[in-house]
Amino acid sequence: MTTLRRHDLLVVAMVVAIGVWVAQFLLTSDHNLGDLPVYEHTSRLIALGEFPYADFRLEYPPLAAGLFVLAGIVPGGYALGFSVVMLGCLLATLTGADATARALGLDRRSTGLALALIALAPIMLGPLMQTRYDLAVAALLAWIAYAVATDRWRAVWVLVAVAVLVKLVPLAVIPMLVLMHRRWSAGRGARGGWVASIATIVLGVAPFVIASPRGAWQMVAYHLDRPLQIESLGSSLLLGAHNLAGVPLRHVSSYGSDNLIGTLPDAMAVLSSAAGLVLLVLVARSLYRALGVEVGTRLLALQGISTTLVALIATGKVLSPQYLVWLLPLVALVGGRRGHISAGLLAVAMIASQVIFPTSYRALTDELAAAPTAVLIARNVLLLALLVAVWPRRNTQTRSE
Repeated sequence: MTTLRRHDLLVVAMVVAIGVWVAQFLLTSDHNLGDLPVYEHTSRLIALGEFPYADFRLEYPPLAAGLFVLAGIVPGGYALGFSVVMLGCLLATLTGADATARALGLDRRSTGLALALIALAPIMLGPLMQTRYDLAVAALLAWIAYAVATDRWRAVWVLVAVAVLVKLVPLAVIPMLVLMHRRWSAGRGARGGWVASIATIVLGVAPFVIASPRGAWQMVAYHLDRPLQIESLGSSLLLGAHNLAGVPLRHVSSYGSDNLIGTLPDAMAVLSSAAGLVLLVLVARSLYRALGVEVGTRLLALQGISTTLVALIATGKVLSPQYLVWLLPLVALVGGRRGHISAGLLAVAMIASQVIFPTSYRALTDELAAAPTAVLIARNVLLLALLVAVWPRRNTQTRSE
């Protein structure tokens, strides 16, 4: 059999991704699973002339609302329109990951594994990928990684601003990017880059803040006030204690998710958030030390960004399965055997997430049952193992073609 060339790998991955995506859409009976009704409602309100944050509450940043409106423009119904938009984001993620792999000089095996992980992710994670907009974040992260790998720092900071206006989580990678920009550019332009990026974000939200300061703040407060979500690491530990030792727990549905509330879950939410902040500091320290030895090693950039996002996901008080989508264009590209291990860990974590949601979700939330709790704990342990696998290290060996 003739070995596929680098260009052919991307073509095959895109064909597979489109085939998987279309088949999944046609075979899925309930396209309203998850947040799709919220997106459609937002789209309709904006079409009627309502202004986000001022006239109605919106938990997402402004450019997310733009995606919702775009999906409503596509003919054939909102579910189809949103699926088409997300398929476009999936293909953009593939092309960004391929471009990053080329810039890093990764071999065919590493590149093919990264592309296969992205193309087959809808099977591993399930239909919820078509009813959440996290693929838009993944596409932007893929091209941020490419811009970093090719020293296109203006593009980096523009893309970061756009990504934050789509979803707030990319704010967490800004300190890491500042560190890398300063180190690789000897400080030239680093301050201007991130300042311009923050200024763009401020300008993007300014019209909405002016129109309704309280409404705009509610977008942030919504996420700050959320209790411990049932799929988070902290929650899985409490659920384990509940099943093993009878620790009493109270489950409620609020903030668009299923959560644990009470003194113990609240304390766990604070503890896990604090652990996340400590991890982010340690990641930055490890990256700084590694950069001091290997200035210009672009693989360290992928490791730093990947570790930051994995730490946020693994230790956050909310851990929805679609968050794993953010990692698709990153973890398989961290270099060598570690990239292969990371891709495998993420793949198994996605499959476990689908076993939990939607397969065993009602047993988990309504009964706090032992079997789905065990799967949940295993999934979260996999994420901790992924954190170790992508952690920034010196002397990463790769084989380039």
